[in-house]
Amino acid sequence: MRPTLLKFCKSKIHSFVDAEDIVQNVVLILVEKQNEYDSNKSFYSWAFNICRFQIMAYFTKIKRNKEDAIFNDSINCSPDSLGYRFEKMPFQDLIQNEKQKVFSQIKSVLSDKEKTIMELSLEGWGANDIIYRLKISRNAFTSSKSRAIKKAKNFLKDKEMKNYKT
Repeated sequence: MRPTLLKFCKSKIHSFVDAEDIVQNVVLILVEKQNEYDSNKSFYSWAFNICRFQIMAYFTKIKRNKEDAIFNDSINCSPDSLGYRFEKMPFQDLIQNEKQKVFSQIKSVLSDKEKTIMELSLEGWGANDIIYRLKISRNAFTSSKSRAIKKAKNFLKDKEMKNYKT
């Protein structure tokens, strides 16, 4: 039963370690509640229902606590930072110079506050840390970050891909 549950969990959860933990919890629940199992019903159905509930509990926990959403412990960025997204890119070492070139071009169209927020976020700072450091409100942070992202998208929209390494 365990390999089947693990395959199911891995199809729903992208973290292998977390999928293993969930399956371990499901097996433990199955053993603890074996007296409550109705032998007239399908064991697989019962086990998969317990597994589904454990997966939902896992996603609820992650949604409530973003710090648990970090799938790779080697990344030292907050999960709500832009740096977190870019640190996970494949071939990171090959595109670092090109990334710096693009970001310096994007920063040229940003205001000072937007530039600071973008830089801190790309360094891995979380929203609460940036708000505390800059002594701004959450609304000011959110609107500035949103404007910065919108300006970056508009800046890149008109650029031709041949100007950048692919």
